[in-house]
Amino acid sequence: MKRLAIFTAILAFAFLLSSNAQAELYVGGEAGYTIPNKFSSVTGTGLFSGAHISDISLKNSLMYGARVGYFLPDQWLGFEVEGFSTTPHLKQQTVSADGLLVTFTGTHVRVTTVALNVVARAKLRPLQPYVGAGPGVFFARLSEVFPGGSRTDTALGLNAFVGARYFFNEQVALFAEYKYNRASFSFPDVLLPGGGVDGTYSANIFNGGIVYHFR
Repeated sequence: MKRLAIFTAILAFAFLLSSNAQAELYVGGEAGYTIPNKFSSVTGTGLFSGAHISDISLKNSLMYGARVGYFLPDQWLGFEVEGFSTTPHLKQQTVSADGLLVTFTGTHVRVTTVALNVVARAKLRPLQPYVGAGPGVFFARLSEVFPGGSRTDTALGLNAFVGARYFFNEQVALFAEYKYNRASFSFPDVLLPGGGVDGTYSANIFNGGIVYHFR
């Protein structure tokens, strides 16, 4: 899955560079704040197979990333490749697995996303609203997991957003954005040796940044 995501990103970037010279190509950087929802719809695997497990709390965190995209001349529809990373660490907490209490001491979590977005904009200046969505490949890594070591998983998920850009001139714009992410992950051996979990990761991300349009 990781190789597929990298290969897809390279192909998309090559397609952008080979597009019509009149296309409105842009690049940008972003940073923001992630407010994750609880890791939900959690079920056990392995020794806990079929067990219902209470939702697992995650911490708020910073995020950062970059994007490259383009709009065809005089078109409102565009395409974008985006990559960003955030660290919604697992809080120290006690969860219930069909009545059995299991305590987490806290775990470092990193979620990195590579998304291929479709973007629709209103062709207004200087303030230009837009919306977008697309499939993303989500790479999740848990470190310091009982009984030691790290756990990773890769999943397809949703990246959706709404935002607005403010253009200072024909090329430079600042933007503010709300982003929603959702994906399902599976982590073995995070409750006990031989006992893992499946569940749904979702997050609300408030981010902003700067973009440069090649015109």
